[in-house]
Amino acid sequence: DVAHLWGQYYEAVSDYVQARAAGARALASAHRQGDVLNEAYCLAHLGLIAERQGEYIQAKEWYSQALQLFPDQIARSDEEAAVMISALNGLGIVYRAQGNFDEARQCHEAALVQSWTIGNRKGEAEALNNLGTTAGAQRRFSDAIPHYQEAMEINRLIGDLSGEGICLS
Repeated sequence: DVAHLWGQYYEAVSDYVQARAAGARALASAHRQGDVLNEAYCLAHLGLIAERQGEYIQAKEWYSQALQLFPDQIARSDEEAAVMISALNGLGIVYRAQGNFDEARQCHEAALVQSWTIGNRKGEAEALNNLGTTAGAQRRFSDAIPHYQEAMEINRLIGDLSGEGICLS
């Protein structure tokens, strides 16, 4: 969908007003077509845009709406699992930013399980890194370090230098 691609472009160049508008057009298109997967993907992307702007209440709503499109929380395809992983990690980041650490940990653990289920090593590394960040935010450094180390090792194995750098930082 062209609107979704424009949304990704505008988000990448930090033009969040245009990104949100394009995302809303893509969401409306997916909804009209009855394309639940793309609708969830658009909602998760809108959640990311709001999260990056610090609009946590709106981000939480969009991430939650994306997850509600999978009521049993069971992915039937790798694509569904990838959207769920993205929404769960995003929701966890929002909860952490709001100081709701137990909810954040639960979201990241659920993303980790989804990643294991489909063998998504990148998603696994991201969930582990987020678990480390959540533990670090709680000043539980002895819990954070193993998560970071495991995420870093996965990133090395899959050749994700950016992910490896994030873990190191």
